[in-house]
Amino acid sequence: MSNWKRILVLCLCFLMASVGVNADSLILSYDAENQAVNISLEMEGAVDRKPVTLVIIGEGSTEYAYIREYDADAEGKLQVTAGLTGDKVSGKYLASVTSGDSNMEAWFWHMNFAQASASVTKINAVKTAAAFTEELRGEADNLGIDIDYFNAKASDIATMFLNIKGNANLTPLEFWRTYYTAAVCAYSKGETKYKNIELLLKSNSSAMGIDYERLAEEQNEVKNELYSRFSKGSYTHWDIEKQYNEWLNLAVINNASTWNAYYKLISDTYSTELGLDFSKYNSSSYKQDIIKELMAENFGSYQALRDAFYQAVNRDRGKGGGGSGLGTSPQPSKQMEFAPPATQPEEVTPPPKTETFSDVPSTHWAYSPINELFEKNILSGYADGSFLPGNEVTRAEFAKMLAGAFYSGQSASANAFNDVNTGDWHFEYIALLFDKGIILGDENGNFNPSNPISRQDMAVMVLRVQGDNLKEIREYTGFSDQNEIDAYAAESVNALYAAGILNGMPDGSFMPKGRLSRAEAAKVIYELLNTGGVGQ
Repeated sequence: MSNWKRILVLCLCFLMASVGVNADSLILSYDAENQAVNISLEMEGAVDRKPVTLVIIGEGSTEYAYIREYDADAEGKLQVTAGLTGDKVSGKYLASVTSGDSNMEAWFWHMNFAQASASVTKINAVKTAAAFTEELRGEADNLGIDIDYFNAKASDIATMFLNIKGNANLTPLEFWRTYYTAAVCAYSKGETKYKNIELLLKSNSSAMGIDYERLAEEQNEVKNELYSRFSKGSYTHWDIEKQYNEWLNLAVINNASTWNAYYKLISDTYSTELGLDFSKYNSSSYKQDIIKELMAENFGSYQALRDAFYQAVNRDRGKGGGGSGLGTSPQPSKQMEFAPPATQPEEVTPPPKTETFSDVPSTHWAYSPINELFEKNILSGYADGSFLPGNEVTRAEFAKMLAGAFYSGQSASANAFNDVNTGDWHFEYIALLFDKGIILGDENGNFNPSNPISRQDMAVMVLRVQGDNLKEIREYTGFSDQNEIDAYAAESVNALYAAGILNGMPDGSFMPKGRLSRAEAAKVIYELLNTGGVGQ
């Protein structure tokens, strides 16, 4: 049996490595939960193969961590689980597979839970991305982390890790899962080669808790839509398993080829997830028209599809259709596929006050807030006559809305943030809110004006504007995702709910780190202006 002439090694987010030449291949995946390595080997010319020897050795060590001889089956295939005993320290290990004169090798990283325990305790105590980065770099050896791969995406991994972790105190295994989930999300963000995202998800499916096999069976259009979501990184959940399932289900729905197939998906296959009320739809004479309207859209969240469904059902289509009467979904769309604009969108001089927006019909849940704020010149539409109510709002755009609603005509002092320049369109609004103590920026002295604003950050800013004027009209009992609300925002969310300004989602959650839409922003400011803290 001849030597392989070349060996290709591919490390995928540190969890899976594969090597192969022609029909010979080795796939290695690390299983932290069971402290083991899974080896899958396929060899060409199995009849002539000699016994296979598996050796695992730590980097820089002269002692084997594992060594054993195996026989491949008649097809030249071998699957092995090699356990690493408790005394094997955290670090980088080499798995070497030899058969006769042929050899394949792959590196992997191992975490010894006992050794990592104290390091994870330190990680649990950090609250900022900068502190996480510093702590991880100091504890990388104990945690079995490839520090070079971390450093390449340190800021993104750190931020994503803290978002996913929330306020939880992680065990070493939970740290491992959270870290690699964050790493996959960080490495996927901005990745234009979907094949790379596919490999990241496939090799890290165990750590992420996702069903990759289901994705593998879907058509390419569905796969590519899911990969594009990870590439954009517009998350509405920090439970990434939940986010993955929602994106995948919506990708299947968005790519349905016929209206009948689309209807079956939303009314049957994913009825539990969507929770749509079909009572009025079933009595409509425009069933196909309603579904075809939905098919023309590409939905990035269940809530966005719910809103569109009820708007389509309630639309006045003449005899036999429309009207109001079906309770519309109480919360706004959460379509997150819109990237934050690099510059302020081109706005037009407000048209005559009687004019409405083409995409905000009278049946839209935020029709009154949007139109009233438009009347007061607090909000504007776009040149094509639209308002784009589902588009997310950047931090700079929300600052402009608050400044226009509550501090109109007031002047600002000098700039206070590193990333806000005097020539920027949003400078005046951000500087004014800083003067008023409404915005503070991050630990690096930045405001991040182009980043989408989260629901919890909106709550913090709003409470600082009107906190003294709010009156409690109901008891705050907590949202189902209360533990996902960061400590700095918890009081604000509590107070605004108690004052009747904020409500939760239909499932009882608040989605604190979800993105704020233009319609949502209009509704919140409308309530503040019209309730005066008395409630609604």
